[in-house]
Order: sequence, then C-alpha cells, then structure tokens
Amino acid sequence: MREPLRTLWSPTSFLVAGMFLLLAAQLIWWIVFFRLNQEYVVHMEETVDSFRLQAARKGTADLGVTCNRDKSHCQIDPDTVLARSAVHRRQMLMLISETIFVLSVVGYGSFRVIRSVQREKQLALERITFLNSVTHELKTPVAGALLAMQTLQNRKLKESAKKDLLEDAIDNLKQLTSQIENLLLAGELGRTHQFNRNQVSDAASLIRSHVKRSSSSIHRAKATVELDLPEAAGVLISDNLLERIVDALLQNALAYSGKRPLIRVTIETTESQVLIRVSDSGPGIPAKEHDNVFQPFYRLANVEGRGTGLGLYLVRQIVEGNGGTVQINPERNSEFVVRLRRAG
Repeated sequence: MREPLRTLWSPTSFLVAGMFLLLAAQLIWWIVFFRLNQEYVVHMEETVDSFRLQAARKGTADLGVTCNRDKSHCQIDPDTVLARSAVHRRQMLMLISETIFVLSVVGYGSFRVIRSVQREKQLALERITFLNSVTHELKTPVAGALLAMQTLQNRKLKESAKKDLLEDAIDNLKQLTSQIENLLLAGELGRTHQFNRNQVSDAASLIRSHVKRSSSSIHRAKATVELDLPEAAGVLISDNLLERIVDALLQNALAYSGKRPLIRVTIETTESQVLIRVSDSGPGIPAKEHDNVFQPFYRLANVEGRGTGLGLYLVRQIVEGNGGTVQINPERNSEFVVRLRRAG
C-alpha cells in the first residue's frame, strides 16, 4: 500500500484557473456595464417623455400620450411604460442567463482540464512509487535466497544450519513467487478477466494447508496464528484465487501487526454464504480509510510496513468477481471479513 498523494497543482492548472477567473471577471464587468448603459437608456427615455408631455399640453398630437379635455394633465400611456420595463427585464435576464451558461461551460471545462492534469501527474508519481516498491519487494527475497545459497556453497556447516538456510531460501523464493503472481494477476484483472464462478474449493482445508506451508515465515515474524475452522467449508471459487485471498490477508496481517503479532482466522457458515474472518493484533485501520486501502498502490500514512500495495486490491477484485464481498469490520478495525458464496 502506498501513501495517499496530495492534490497536485501544476503551472498548467494555475493558468487554466487564472483564465477562468479572468473570464468570470470580464463577464461580471459586462453585466455591470450593460446595467449602467440600461440605466442611461431609461434616463434618456424619461427625458424624451418629458418633452412629449410638454408638446402634448401645447396641443401637439402624440399617440403615446393621453391627456384630459383641457390638457391640464397628461401622462405617458401605461402600457407603453410596462412594455419598456418588460424589454429591459428580458434583456437583463438574457444577459445574466447567457453569462451563467458561459461560466458553467467554461468552469466545467476548466475543472476537467485541471483534473486531467492532476491525474496525469499523480499517475506519473504512482508509477514511480510502484516501480520503487516492486523493485524493493522483488529484490529482498532474491537477495535473501542468494545469500543463503552462497553461504551453503562457501562454508562447511552442520546439518541443522544447512536445513535452516535451505528453509530460508525456500521461503524467500516462495515470497518472490507470490509477489510475481500478484503482479501478473493484477495485470490480468486490469484487462478483461472472466471469473469461473462454478468451481468449488474447500476453504477450511485450503487455509490449514496455507498456514502450514507458511509456518517458517510465520515463525520468523514471531507470530501466532490461531485457527477456528470447521472440518469443511465449500465455497464457489477456484483454489488458486482463494489461495491468493488467504495469502494476501495473512501477509497483510504479518506486515502491519507490529511485534509478535497474534493472527486469528475463523470461518462461519450461513445458508448461502461462507464468512472468512482474518483479524490481527495491530493498531487497525482508521474508519475513514476502510475504502481507500482496497485501492491499488494505496498506503496508509505513518504506518510502517512493506508491500507493493496490490494485496488488498486483488482481494476485493477476486472476491467481488466471484459474487462475494469484502470489508473491514467497523467494530474491529483490524478484522477483514470475506463473504463468499457457499457451495452446495
């Protein structure tokens, strides 16, 4: 998992935002200018009306002016005044609506451009982070296996020491194999992957076998793994994919549980589902990060640990691809709950 990247602002983003603000200021000024011009027009209309009223009192005919019989009182036709006001309102509403439309279109376009630039920059940083993580994670087991082999080759050791070195080399190679399989599977899931939802696996048997095969790595981590499993628990998923789920959750627990971790794996069954719970003695995952940790390459801030950030991402993709769900127990932030369809 990787550390979350902060909002990335580039010169291009500032330029686009600046152009949008400049356009917004220009359009607002245009509205103000139009309003001032409209007030001037109204003033001119009122001036013309006063001349028309004076002319009407002197006996000059004007179709837009009505007077009493002795022409002591004249006024502009009310319908004419209302028509002028309606025209002014329509013009102002038209200008405001067009301004809002232009700002909306340009604002949305600016937002998309800025987001696109940010995503490109973030993607570039993610690639660098991923390559650094993968390089380190692949180099570590290779170096460990190579050191063990060179020690066996160059030194005369007791049988017990040889056995320990061979186990270390095998564990490192298993770790390397698991990481490569995760990378290959992540690439496959990134493209079009069709899940076979009709294959049946025994989750209980597979978990027991996996923990037994991982005993040396569990021992090196000074961890304790407690199992609470039924004799059998059939689930609709292939053995290979279920192995990836169990391995990812177990490795995550070993990496982020601190010193002498206590890991507990339990299975519960319902009429239609099998629930696999994997909990550890670590600090847990904050509630606000429950969704984020299933994103590829995501890493919690201020958390020590190792990994490429693909494990939990693969768990979700595999589980959901096989019609199940995975989540972090909201009451226990250090417990993952996988729900798979029950076979039979």
